[in-house]
Parts: sequence; structure tokens; C-alpha cells
Amino acid sequence: EVSAVIKPEGRHECEVEVRQDDRPVSEAESGTDIRRGPDGRSYVVVDEARSYHLVKNREFGEHVLRLTTSSRGCSVYSFVFVSCVIPELISTN
Repeated sequence: EVSAVIKPEGRHECEVEVRQDDRPVSEAESGTDIRRGPDGRSYVVVDEARSYHLVKNREFGEHVLRLTTSSRGCSVYSFVFVSCVIPELISTN
């Protein structure tokens, strides 16, 4: 799992696109704050300073996470990575 503390600077919200391994984060691996655009892109709307839940992968592995924004005034303060197996997300087939 990956979460990030993000804060909009000023009075405007900002939109941050989130990509994993150079693709939109899949619906199955999206954190609770991920939204999906009609074009399939994955993003979060940052409207207050807090931790945003970005990714919840089904299996442990190495990935590249990219956050981008064209919004002005958006600050990232920290990332939290959880690296453990979540039994209820793993298929037993």
C-alpha cells in the first residue's frame, strides 16, 4: 500500500494524477482516494491537507509510482509504504 500526505497551497484544490508502472492504477489496486476519469486515468483530488490512500496492491512486488499535476500550489509532504501480504486480497486458486 502507498499513502501520501498532500496539501493544496492557497484556497484551490489540486488534482494529482497517479500512475503505477507507467499505467493508470487499476481499479483492483486503487486506494480509497483514487478517482477514475472517463478516459481511464487515475487521480486524487486534493482539497485539504491530509493523508491520501493511493495504492493497495494485491501482491508484494516492486513498482514505480508516478504522481504528476498541472495544478498550481500542491505540496507533497511524505509517503507511507506498507509492505506486507494481505491474505484477503490474495487468490487461493
